[in-house]
Amino acid sequence: MHGALLPAALLSNEFAFLSANQPLLDLLSLSIAQMRRRTLFDIVADPDREGARSFGDQVSRMRTAARSQREVRLTSGQHVLLVIQRLTRKSLPEYLINIVDLSDLITPNHDRAALLEQIKEAAWEWRRTFDAVEMPIIIVGSDLEVVRINRAARMLVGRSYSEIIGTSLRNLPAAEPWLSVAALTAQVQDARAPVARQVKDPSGRTLDLLAMLFNIEDAADHRVIVIVWDVSALVDLQSRLEQQRQMAAMGALVAGVAHEVRNPLFAISATIDAMEQTAAPELREYFEVLREEIDRMTKLMQDLLAYGRPAAPVFVDILVSEVVDVAVRAVAAAARKNDVEIEVEHQSDAVIVADRDRLARAIENLVMNAIQHSPAGAVVKVRSGRGEIRVTDRGRGFTTEDLPRVFEPFFSRRKGGTGLGLALVHQIVTEHGGEIVARNRPRGGAEVVISLPAKSAK
Repeated sequence: MHGALLPAALLSNEFAFLSANQPLLDLLSLSIAQMRRRTLFDIVADPDREGARSFGDQVSRMRTAARSQREVRLTSGQHVLLVIQRLTRKSLPEYLINIVDLSDLITPNHDRAALLEQIKEAAWEWRRTFDAVEMPIIIVGSDLEVVRINRAARMLVGRSYSEIIGTSLRNLPAAEPWLSVAALTAQVQDARAPVARQVKDPSGRTLDLLAMLFNIEDAADHRVIVIVWDVSALVDLQSRLEQQRQMAAMGALVAGVAHEVRNPLFAISATIDAMEQTAAPELREYFEVLREEIDRMTKLMQDLLAYGRPAAPVFVDILVSEVVDVAVRAVAAAARKNDVEIEVEHQSDAVIVADRDRLARAIENLVMNAIQHSPAGAVVKVRSGRGEIRVTDRGRGFTTEDLPRVFEPFFSRRKGGTGLGLALVHQIVTEHGGEIVARNRPRGGAEVVISLPAKSAK
């Protein structure tokens, strides 16, 4: 409120002063602390006080945001015009008052009505404009008290206007961004230079704060204006772009390594086949172990190449249920070997635009991961719906520390795991414009959900 040219104040529903700007304090020669111990009627001279009270009763009965005015004499001797605007709220009403010193502004040559109308309109438009700004804005006084706050900032703090105005920043929630708003305000008042900071609030939003002097040209004015921007979406986009850049670089590296290893691996396999033809029978069990290891390394090379150098996808219209069935058939043998049952349910059918082979591989990897983490005799459930594929198991689930990393390449807690299975699933789902989420089920086990844009229902 210090930014208004006219003496102005905010009044409670009982016309007690909640806050006042400097011109009003100067007019009455009072401090803000002294002003808060007074009501509007305390500053009106005796001859006009009773009329002022009647005027107050009339204003309190208003049901709209209409403005009212009355000329009175103040205890300080000035002949003034009181212009009161009721602020309609769901809670108790409050009032915005402007005090016009008629001895300074009105002469016989002025059109009083026109001048007062201009004053009232300017004050109202300024307040409406301030509240219409979507960014939270707070004006803080020299003692860290909130002297002005717009609607967006009130929503951020979660309190009504009367609960915030005049309150010290130290009395606001002991959390971000209010801790930083208080710190930046004190820093600006000391250094008289703008400062900025980026913080995260308790809900996880990323907020940019900018604090600067409200009136840098006045050395005696210590008020600070703080502006808040919610930059969560921008920060998330930057993080995704950086992650994609790193993954692309890693993909090129692993693809090159896989390519170089593949040929020697093929030569080793051929050599073992030749040696087995002339080896003694008692050595054959060793050849079987070697072949298992070669098969495991070959599978690793295939995953590395698929992740690091994926073929250009060929998108066609396919049924979600169809691609799920293809993937489940591919892992049926592994399920039987691990004594795990796969239960498939198609809750609805939908057509999506996808690369049939790559999406089937993603689902295959997802179901295989569930099989490998399930105890013997357990059931892995695969559900498909409109653009959604859900795989659940009854294993141990993810630890809290592992959840943020389950889709990272080469991250695995399973003995013998390469950490590429879920990373490849994430890559394929992303290239299809979808999303994938991993979480724990309330009753135990893990759940991974793929969401893909559905083209149409069938």
